Amino acid sequence: MSNKVMKPWSPVKVREDGEGIFIETWGRENRSGKTSFLERMRSQGKELLASPVRVVGVEDGSEFTFSSYDLFSMEEKDETFAETLASAESEEFVLNVSMRTEFDGFIETSMTVAPKGRSVKQIFGLEELKKQEFVLEKLWMEIPISRDVAKYYQMFPRSENTGALEAAHRIEKNVSLPFKSQLFISDEDTGVMLSFESQNNITPFENERFIEIIPSENEVLLRIRLIDEEPYPWRDIDKNDSKERTKLEPLIFKFGILTTPVKPRENNLAKEKAVHIDCFKKIAEDYEHFLGKEYKNTEEITFDRLKRLGVNTLYLHEKWNDLQNSPLLTTKTDKRLKYIIDECHKRNIKVVPYFGYEISSLSPYFPEMISDVEVTSEKIGRWYRTPSQRDAKVCQKSRWSEFFTDGIERLINRYNFDGVYLDGTAYLWACTNTRHGCGCLSPDGRVMPTYPVFATRKTMKRIYEIVHDQRGGIINCHAGSAFNMPALSFATSLWEGETFQSEFIKSDVIKLPDDYFKCLYTGRNLGIPIYLLCYLNPPVWTFDMALAVALPYGIIPKVNDVGEPLEKISKIWKLYDAYGVENAEFIPFYSDREKGIAVSDDRVKVSVYKKEDKLLAILALTDTSLDLVFSVKASRDTIKSALSGEMLSDNGEVTLKLSGFEYIILEI
Repeated sequence: MSNKVMKPWSPVKVREDGEGIFIETWGRENRSGKTSFLERMRSQGKELLASPVRVVGVEDGSEFTFSSYDLFSMEEKDETFAETLASAESEEFVLNVSMRTEFDGFIETSMTVAPKGRSVKQIFGLEELKKQEFVLEKLWMEIPISRDVAKYYQMFPRSENTGALEAAHRIEKNVSLPFKSQLFISDEDTGVMLSFESQNNITPFENERFIEIIPSENEVLLRIRLIDEEPYPWRDIDKNDSKERTKLEPLIFKFGILTTPVKPRENNLAKEKAVHIDCFKKIAEDYEHFLGKEYKNTEEITFDRLKRLGVNTLYLHEKWNDLQNSPLLTTKTDKRLKYIIDECHKRNIKVVPYFGYEISSLSPYFPEMISDVEVTSEKIGRWYRTPSQRDAKVCQKSRWSEFFTDGIERLINRYNFDGVYLDGTAYLWACTNTRHGCGCLSPDGRVMPTYPVFATRKTMKRIYEIVHDQRGGIINCHAGSAFNMPALSFATSLWEGETFQSEFIKSDVIKLPDDYFKCLYTGRNLGIPIYLLCYLNPPVWTFDMALAVALPYGIIPKVNDVGEPLEKISKIWKLYDAYGVENAEFIPFYSDREKGIAVSDDRVKVSVYKKEDKLLAILALTDTSLDLVFSVKASRDTIKSALSGEMLSDNGEVTLKLSGFEYIILEI
């Protein structure tokens, strides 16, 4: 991997003065100071911390706070990273913190705690060794986040026996959670993510209150309870022998910190006009046959239909490749891919093929690699696809990562496709495969799963360099509503919605919670554009319903059907292009109403794209139980249906009706 700052980020800047050490990355700045290894965190000019991060504990029955820090900036640094160190002590224990900040803002953090042990004078008998029991009964990291920022939280993995809609909530009351690999605290525009790989050294090992979220008037306290009783790795030492303290292994806690948005936000989601064939709605024949033949007696081949309806990006699902997720191709796949790319490029349509998270039993390397690279845990299974094969999940901490990324580089150089669709590649699969370094031992000897945060980030970073930084290509990720932001920094867009749609379709959910969407689905607080997946199951879930859900949040559904859904989204694309949404101010329904827009019934979502001379207003319901008749009043003279062009009013007032999941777009 090259040692350079990738686009669109800026070089890491380090500044030291009497107040502390300042690390600046694109849009964000952090400060380490004498009172904390993180005294200040800012994103987009907004203060994220209500007060400095603190590490508190109890030693031999007495409470303490590490509060007087020595700070160091490492000499070895460049534009891509900077490393800072912080050191503090209590009466009996030493705290060391190292933080490596990379150009996308990710802080790889190691926190080490150990008894002081003996000094040189004590070793040589020049100073009396004080007899101490050196029991560490508690060690907590507390992150006080500004109440203006801490509105929502999102966790991964979800807790047992909870549905998809339980992955994110508004912060209204105290919350206690067991170990989670990731926790994201955010508002609609910024956020803070904490990422853990392992429960190693956490005591008790399975603490049901490992994470606490405690709201108050001015802050939300995020408490990480690293140690709640005597650390289990230290319990076999003779506490009555002070010399034994030097034999205690330091306790190391490794985690990541990332503030968001991670990069500048895209303003124009309609720039990419995409179709994803064979995802959910399956095509019986091979893709080259489907695309190259007449579409349903229209006297127009599908390639031409895509072009006529405005498609500029074609995503190919897994069936383009005879071998699931393989970076090595069959001769049949080679011919298929060349033909599709050639025909699409003639029409100025980009081609983005599917890659995922599996190793196929049909691949020639399967017998030699499978035991080393497979994700193992009690809950992991394998699945079947045609041509007949079984697929297993791969772990990015294994040698698969290098094999896979090298293969993508060879393929994109040879075939000149325009990006990669990564299904689950950035997802943190819980893994217990000790052959490649996953899994950690519980005190009773069980191998418990770990989450490869840092290895998955490395894989995505390498793919970003190959596909986007070097070639300007697309890296689209399907993350399953599990936003592994240390890795997803290196995505150009996300597809989300599969998890909540499954919940919606199979249960009696009648309304989608707005807070869930504001936390997870706008992309604004992440810095990455999000498109809403839409797996149709009419009449329970239709493309019009997906439009009613997506458009008020400033996002667009992703199309996986070249029929009616493509015809409908084509009209949205044309409308957004004609209006120029990329140059308009987007005012979502949940923003403060200080822009001359008022809603008397907030059950109707009203979001607008605003220009000096025009208003494009999206009105929608997202509640199956509602059936509303309401009036729209505007200070301008005309109100039109933006999609049909029909004049609805020439005097600034019109009565409308919406039911269930319906929407209308008005031009005022």
